[in-house]
Amino acid sequence: MAEGRFDGFLAAFPPQHRRPVAAAALAADVRAAFGIDCPPDLVAFWQEVGCGSFAEGELYFFGRDADETRESLADWNRQPFWREVLPPPQEGGPVYFAETCFGDQLGFRYRPDGACIAVLFTLATVELFVVAPEFGRLFPEVLTDRFAVTDPEQLAAAKQGVGVLAPGQWYCPIVSPLVGGSAQPHNYTAMTPKTFAAVAIAEWQALRGN
Repeated sequence: MAEGRFDGFLAAFPPQHRRPVAAAALAADVRAAFGIDCPPDLVAFWQEVGCGSFAEGELYFFGRDADETRESLADWNRQPFWREVLPPPQEGGPVYFAETCFGDQLGFRYRPDGACIAVLFTLATVELFVVAPEFGRLFPEVLTDRFAVTDPEQLAAAKQGVGVLAPGQWYCPIVSPLVGGSAQPHNYTAMTPKTFAAVAIAEWQALRGN
């Protein structure tokens, strides 16, 4: 292991249920399924840290195989609802390798100039943000802050309204923020990922008149 490479991440996001993953095989799965290469820093993370849940379940990294709560990385990225909002990875869309307890998806994508960037897709509002303009900056510069990809006030409200999540569920708004739903405790419920993803994207499409 390269000493200290992911120490900052592990300090900010202590492992909860971490498991090893065959990093080279997972990268090969991504190449076979989506026609693009994984960034070397992500492969190194899989090799040295693994996958699973971190920071009391606030952040989850997909593995090569499904576990008792979530699909494999390849299967999750194959879900048909993703193509309703963004192009496939070989056409510049993202590959999601991790997610927050709100279902926000952390991924990588390639710009037309070939640069690999780290992005966050917020499912509740169907928006894509750049979190690191160079993927190599994600772990040493961004994911050294426990709240780099979650809002602590939103997290506190969701926990107050729902309590501890069951494995394989997300904190989800009952009334979408797209139509004025608040981030108050009473507006959160727990839902399974596929259910909420389908609902959120359908609402977004309806509001756009699709």
